[in-house]
Amino acid sequence: MNIIYILASLLIQAYHSNARAVTTSPMDPTLPAGSDLNITCTLDNSTTYTSRDIIWTTSYGKDTDRIDPSQIDIISDLEAMLRLQNLAMVNDKDDEYHCYLPNSLWHGTVLHIGTAPTKPTLNCFSTNIIDYWCEWSEIEFTNLKDTYTFEYKYQNSWRTCPEKVGEFRCNNSANNPGIPHRIRVTVTNKLGKASTQINFDSYTAAIPRMPSIKKVEPTNTTLRITVQLQPDAGRYKNSLRYQIRYCKNDTNENWKEDSDDDNRYNQPITIIKLEPYTRYNLQARSQFQYNDWSDWGPTYSAQTLEGEPEGHVDFNITATNYTFTRDILVQWKKFSEDELNGKLQGYQVTLWQSDCQTISEQHNVSNFSVNMTIHDISMFDEFYISVVAYSSIGSTEAAEKKQIIDHSDVPGNVSTLSVQSEEMNATVLSITWTPPEKPNGVITKYNIYYQEYPNGYVDGLSLNSEQQSYKLGNLKPFSEYKVWMTVSNNAGEGPSSVHVTKKTSQGTPSVPKNIKHNSTNNSFTIVWDAPSEKNGLIHYLVKLNQTLEVKNTTDTNTVFQNLFGYTVYEVSVSACSESLVKPCSEDGKVYITTLIGVPGPPQDVKFLKDTNELQWSEPTHPNGPKIDHYVVAYGKENDEEEERRTMSRSLDVDVKCNTKNLQYTFSVKAVNKDENGDEIKGPANIFYESILCTPTPRAEASSSNSSSSSNNDPFPGGISTVILIPGVIILTFVLVIYIYKHKYHAKYFKPWPDPKFLHIVIDPKLSPPPREKEIFDDLKTRPNNKTTIGEPYTKIVTDENQNLETKGTQEECSSTKAQQALIKDSMICLLLCLV
Repeated sequence: MNIIYILASLLIQAYHSNARAVTTSPMDPTLPAGSDLNITCTLDNSTTYTSRDIIWTTSYGKDTDRIDPSQIDIISDLEAMLRLQNLAMVNDKDDEYHCYLPNSLWHGTVLHIGTAPTKPTLNCFSTNIIDYWCEWSEIEFTNLKDTYTFEYKYQNSWRTCPEKVGEFRCNNSANNPGIPHRIRVTVTNKLGKASTQINFDSYTAAIPRMPSIKKVEPTNTTLRITVQLQPDAGRYKNSLRYQIRYCKNDTNENWKEDSDDDNRYNQPITIIKLEPYTRYNLQARSQFQYNDWSDWGPTYSAQTLEGEPEGHVDFNITATNYTFTRDILVQWKKFSEDELNGKLQGYQVTLWQSDCQTISEQHNVSNFSVNMTIHDISMFDEFYISVVAYSSIGSTEAAEKKQIIDHSDVPGNVSTLSVQSEEMNATVLSITWTPPEKPNGVITKYNIYYQEYPNGYVDGLSLNSEQQSYKLGNLKPFSEYKVWMTVSNNAGEGPSSVHVTKKTSQGTPSVPKNIKHNSTNNSFTIVWDAPSEKNGLIHYLVKLNQTLEVKNTTDTNTVFQNLFGYTVYEVSVSACSESLVKPCSEDGKVYITTLIGVPGPPQDVKFLKDTNELQWSEPTHPNGPKIDHYVVAYGKENDEEEERRTMSRSLDVDVKCNTKNLQYTFSVKAVNKDENGDEIKGPANIFYESILCTPTPRAEASSSNSSSSSNNDPFPGGISTVILIPGVIILTFVLVIYIYKHKYHAKYFKPWPDPKFLHIVIDPKLSPPPREKEIFDDLKTRPNNKTTIGEPYTKIVTDENQNLETKGTQEECSSTKAQQALIKDSMICLLLCLV
């Protein structure tokens, strides 16, 4: 536009050259932006106008674009000046300023406002390492005419572009890849010039062109891909690598890249773990090894094959009820083939019986349908419905089956209910019943509920519909339970029956606890706690040494008396109920040792005449750990006895023989020491012995002298007379007493002791009191009239009575023998006296 304007102005000026009246200067200057400029307009001498008549304008031929006169200075009559400051650069546009006189030609100048060039951008590229090209562009707009020059340095000399494409590109070749080229681009305009230099190595900077996907081989979860790489790579094609990325066809987002970035030229790659029957978009990119990747190539679409179906069909059911049957409308949404993993072939609707295992009906529906109706289903049965979609591979999993409820009503209660205890099992109640009169459907189960009366925990169980009796176990013996029942069918559980209360039979009690005792030297008292589980109406059997003594009591204490001292006794306590199976518990045992007591009389006391030694044995019942010592007393008849102590069981006795026949009395007592060290003397064992003294030689001499002197005795036979008369009197007295005793007063006399007969005299203060015969409570009997104690206890009582009878008979025999011995000894004494 500016060029046309200038040419037109020149032609007009040339045409009117003779009539030119004004000229402007400077003509068409090039100025940097921001400069100040003064433009002058000069008149020639031929005109009659002055400089004040000059008109200034910014557009040629447009008188309306006049410049404000305040910017014009009058220099002389022939010269005027236009002042311009801080000239601005307008893109792709030059400023024009013109001056003229009225009715004369115009004259003007064009201002080129711009900037000096800056260093251009320079980039070089290669797609095959051998060939490369460089492109450049200006960084800042100069508003001036810029000229670009491309040069590269080869063999130490700068050479120009061998093949320039347009103004901003140059094609070139790398003769020796791996040796960088020095590249330079210079830009020049009227205000200056600038250049940019870079080093470019096509070997390391080459980026191949985008590859394309040649072929895809699918399975249901994989895609095997073959990539077509650029054919012009030449000898460098083996260094090409490629990579694949993929995404589902319905979106170009969420691209996934193959993790392997070392796939070689012409080597297929397989992408795994894809979704069946799904279309994928695929792209490839390539690189020369160790260089940058190319852009992703064109998109290729491929679909995996059908796979096993997944997901489930969502559906709803609607029932239309009639009197005895109903119709079921099944509706669903069209199933997605993406979830089916294949092409949808159709739907399968299945009607299941209440067990969800048995098929009642099954219908196949086309893939275009989304509903179907199942007709004439029973109102009083329970069913389930499922819907699945299927392909040529298989069907989906069924969603949760929809229930078609049974419209039966809840059943009535059982007609009868009986609860009985078991005599032979204390933890069981036997329950029997009859079915309800109004079942209102198919009975599915019977429900038994029970509770320990009155406030126990309610428990329950369910039985199948075929049962009409049940033994309820694991109950507490001798406990009251409340039992009731309900009946269930498909409609639910019916009302409760009447509540029946029944007590279980008596069972075996648990063992009595905390058995304690308090003992003396001849008795002890025991107490105990009742068992934690009585399981019935209980009493206790307390046994001393199992069979020595047995007590039956309802109390929780008892006393055993007439026991031996310092003796270990086993006491067992068992709790007993009226159970017919096992009435008594296991024994709770305790072992009790009585205190040290009165020792019994020594045994086997005898006198050895040859050695004058008294011997005896330890008491049958020492009643202590050991006999501390013995006390022996002896003496002649009617003389004071001598008492001696010894720790042994023998003693030498000093017998004084003044006559030929002496009556000696011996007594032996055992002595214990109690826990405090005090002595406890036992009863004496008294022994009578007649000792016939044998004269010594000195006595025989005296006897001889007496005989010789007796011849001079004025009373021959005097000594015999003295002996005979008392003997006769004694014998007569003995006979009278014997006759009188046996005929009239036998109960007041005891048999006269035989000199060789041992008689035990017991001191009542030192010996334990005699044991009284135990009086037992009457035991309760079983229905079969057998006692709970049993035969061993009866045998103990019988044996004790027999022992008492035997003992009486022995005492009578002993009395008769003593009488006979007395008569015999009396006759002997009489004969001796007579002699």
